[in-house]
Parts: sequence; structure tokens; C-alpha cells
Amino acid sequence: MVYATLTGQRRSSHITALCGDSVMAGLFGVDSFRREDSIRRVLEDADEDAITAWIAQQMDRTFAPMLEQEWVLDLDATIKTLYGRQEEARVGYNPTKPGRPSHVYQVMVLAAGKLVLNVDTQAGNKSASQYAQPTRWGWLDARDRKLWPTFLRGDIAHANEKMMAGAEERQLPYLFQPRQTQNVARTIARLAKNKKAEWQAAGQGWEGSETELPLRGWRRQRRVVVLLRKLAETPVKAAGRGGAQACLPGTVVEQANGVCHEYAVLVTSWEQSDSRVLAQAYRDRADAENMFDALNNQWGRTGCTTKHRKRSQLMARLVALNYNGGDLYANGDGGTAQGGDYDSAVTDGRGGTADHSCPN
Repeated sequence: MVYATLTGQRRSSHITALCGDSVMAGLFGVDSFRREDSIRRVLEDADEDAITAWIAQQMDRTFAPMLEQEWVLDLDATIKTLYGRQEEARVGYNPTKPGRPSHVYQVMVLAAGKLVLNVDTQAGNKSASQYAQPTRWGWLDARDRKLWPTFLRGDIAHANEKMMAGAEERQLPYLFQPRQTQNVARTIARLAKNKKAEWQAAGQGWEGSETELPLRGWRRQRRVVVLLRKLAETPVKAAGRGGAQACLPGTVVEQANGVCHEYAVLVTSWEQSDSRVLAQAYRDRADAENMFDALNNQWGRTGCTTKHRKRSQLMARLVALNYNGGDLYANGDGGTAQGGDYDSAVTDGRGGTADHSCPN
């Protein structure tokens, strides 16, 4: 299986094509590679806990030294569309194939290193972050506090009371993008019209201003950063809205002078007062999206599907392990270069930066 993913095989059935490769089999220290059906039977009878523990141990070796530095933990979910009768294939949020059963990969990523820390395969109707939180908190709680991230980062799927309260109980800072509800829109409009509001340069033409916001479902007010950027062109008027200007849905404020701005909102407990730093920190999240694209389309994660969820889970984690090793081998420094498209990462108020991102 390791060799199959390393050679770019994107389906479990492709493993059979490698059986005749005696040269690589010798390099791997085996007489010959197994056929795909043999591997299925082995995984079906295998001790999942033992294999999971082995994979976790090997994955720790790929990123453990980096945890001693300052780092950011990215949280996200990826939808894997299914077409057969796989175990726990459920209909849930599926942006590419609405109504089609799926699995959900709940992923933890070491941002700067572009390394996968952990991945869980869950039923397609468990895309909300609450289903991933027990594993995520367990992963963190099992480690020494000095190895914890500087802060958590995620999209609107994670800006909920349970997630933020869990982070606050552990005194772990977070940086999320809340859902742009009517309360959020009113707060943005109020700040946009308030001439006394203090706005700081936030980079790439954005300006940021802080306030506190209570949202429905939140137990208390939380610190939010509103980001505004003047649009280079006047958007076309949206029909049926009384002449209100529209650009991206929910991302434009019309001021009294007719100048339109697009906006974004971040909620955070990170003790960082510079709007430029906060905006750039969330902007860097776009880099994680490139990882998911590579895992799905280049490493074949979405294609390694079997009838049983256990085997699909093991394959997803093996792909993640191989990806980490390949990234370290190719980049040498663990892929520490950062960057990303701020427009795609921060301004989509509907949630998610790409089709495989999963909002509530």
C-alpha cells in the first residue's frame, strides 16, 4: 500500500498492477507485492487499534521536532464522495455532488510545515466540527503543554460555541471566521458608518477595526476584528434588494457616499492587537487548501475507498503518512514557505475557501 501511493496509484484496485514489479519488491525486502484483494482481506482481519498506533507513531516522527517551535494548528474537513455501498456512507454536506453519500475527512494540519498531524474518516452526515472535537482535544491533551500550537485556525465550521469554549477552557488561543449572520452584518455596517472607529492598516488594501460581539448560540461576547477593503470597481446593483450594491454574497457595505467595500470578520482570543498580523495569520490559511488539493488529486486519498470504513480510515492515514514523508523529502525544510490568496481565504462569507471546505 505504501508503494502504491508513492507511485501515484489513485485507486485500491490499481495495487494489482504492481504485482509484477520484482525490482521494487526486492528493495522493500519482500518476495513480491500482494494483490489488491489480498490486502483487503488482511486489513479486514487486522487489529485496527494496533495499526492506528503504529501509523500515529510513524507520523509523530515526521513532525515531532517542529512542535517544539511556535506553530499553528489548522482545522478543516474534506468531503469524499462515494458511489458504492460503503459502510457509513451518508448523505450530508456535499458541495460537488449534492445528495450523494459521502465520507468526511476531519483533518489536523501543522500549517508552516505543511504536514498532516491526524485524519479521521467519519460518516458523511458528520461534517460539523463537533464530531471531530473529541479526537482533536484528545490529540492535544495527550501532549505536553509546551508542544501545543500558538493558536487554532479554521473557517466558519469551527466558529461555534462548543469549539471556542473548549479552546478557552484550555487557554488555547483561536482565530476563526464566524458565519456572517444578520448580527454580524449590522456590526459591520455600524463600524463602517462610525467616523470615530479606529481603523488600522491590515495589508493588501484592507483595514481592520476591533469590537466585541454577542451572537446567538454564544454564551458571552467575544472579540471580533472587522476587515474592510474598498472595491476597485462599483458592483452591479442586485435585483430585488432596493438598489443595494452586491458583489460576493454578504461581502459588501454601501456607505453614504456610495463607495462600496467588501468585508470579512474574524473572531479571536489571540492576544494580538495588530490587525495586520491577525489578517495575515488568517490569510496564511489558504496554504492549507493546497495541501488538501494535493492529498485528494495527487496522492489519491479520495480514491482509496473500500467497503468497510475501518479499511478506508487506515488507507487515509497511510496516505497522510506517505504525504508527510514525501513533503519532507521534496522540500527538505518541511515546506515552511507560507503565503496564499487572501481573497479566497478570508472574504467568502458563505464559508470555506474551496469546494472541499466544509461549513456548518
